Amino acid sequence: MTTPKTRPGWGRGLAVALAAGALLRVALLVYAERGGAFAFGDGRFYEELGRSLAAGRGMSVSATLFELEPGRPPWAAALMARWRETGMWGFVRPGLPTAFVMPAYPLFVGAVFKACGPSVLAARLVQLLFALALPLLFFDLGRRAFGPRAGVYAAFGGALYPFFIFYAASLTNQLFGIVAVLAVADAYYWAHARPTLRRSLAFGLVGGAAFLVRAELLVPAAVGACLLALAARRRGWRRAVACAAVAVLGGLAVATPWAIRNRLSLGRFSYVATQAPRILWEYNVEPLSAAFGAGDVPAYQALYARLRAEELKGLKRADLIPIPRFTTEGEFERADILQVRVMTFLRANPRVYFRLCGIRARQLLRFESLNFRAPVYAAAYAAYPVILVLGAAGLLLAVRRRPGFLYLTVLYAGAVLVFFSFGTAYRAAFLDVLLVLFAAFAASRGVEVAARRRAPADGR
Repeated sequence: MTTPKTRPGWGRGLAVALAAGALLRVALLVYAERGGAFAFGDGRFYEELGRSLAAGRGMSVSATLFELEPGRPPWAAALMARWRETGMWGFVRPGLPTAFVMPAYPLFVGAVFKACGPSVLAARLVQLLFALALPLLFFDLGRRAFGPRAGVYAAFGGALYPFFIFYAASLTNQLFGIVAVLAVADAYYWAHARPTLRRSLAFGLVGGAAFLVRAELLVPAAVGACLLALAARRRGWRRAVACAAVAVLGGLAVATPWAIRNRLSLGRFSYVATQAPRILWEYNVEPLSAAFGAGDVPAYQALYARLRAEELKGLKRADLIPIPRFTTEGEFERADILQVRVMTFLRANPRVYFRLCGIRARQLLRFESLNFRAPVYAAAYAAYPVILVLGAAGLLLAVRRRPGFLYLTVLYAGAVLVFFSFGTAYRAAFLDVLLVLFAAFAASRGVEVAARRRAPADGR
């Protein structure tokens, strides 16, 4: 696929998108600093990891993470009490190395803290630079995939979509996840336009870096490597195999130091974090546990109320529902144990699993947050129906262009949310990025059709 040239008019539109995105994100950052927003939950966890890395203690947390300031709601206090007993999420114990999350974002926070001191404001300010790059990344991906007009509209989507704005001031890896999705897709289209060994290697390096941000991006990176090999097939099988090989080797070169670190610190050579089994339990088993509701947002209790009322009495292997009271097990061993327990429970209760998948599928049409009431979050959910409708239209309209990589990525992102977990935290950093892109294409096609219809009348 060739890359269209950018006309001067598109450049002006991109400049407006960049300016609007910058103003909104700076305003949100000021609001966050003055109001103390975005300081609970994952933000505190990443702050702790950053402090530990800056101090040379590696990826670990201290016991202060489990202290809760006064005024928090009862469910938050109950959650902290549970974490003090079992470790954060049942896995992360104070003072010990952790591989619970992928390392890219903690390393970023640690580097900022090392250079500027343990200042959340400093991290937010440096993070703002990545947030300001979103319109540029959306523009470049949009123009490569669908043309410059769609690129400009995608830039406005990246600048104005409230979910993306919200994460600019949030000390979590969601912003980096959004950048990683865009970078993988953009690097794929850049390499696919001329699938040389050098470009395939560059795509592999980008894919490896994206994997270190969010492990689920391994699949789009692997799919991209395969499609690059097919594109290089025009010059023979040797070139196809070589392009695939250098892409894979590039990804491994970036990701392998993380696996070596896990071997040295936690005793296992592993590329993946220990978080996945915990998330699998959280969304597929925890709603049926006796403790559910004691440390959870009240809206989540209502979400699963009917399922619990109808299924609790007939559950098989109910002994597998609670997280084990781990003692001396290492993180990877805990992950193995929990993975086996969850999969055994779901095989014993397939109807429960399919009902959970149905609940998650319906959440893709949820237009109100279950847990946050911040104005920007309410605006994000208000914008989501527009992006959903336009994105669906774009998916249909783009069939003739055959953007196979994007279609496969959308399918995969949706499957993750339906069969694995749900929630804004996962959707915004993956599926919403693609919906905004396809929505921009739908809008650009609409403008083109309207312009063609006006042209005869203008000629007369």
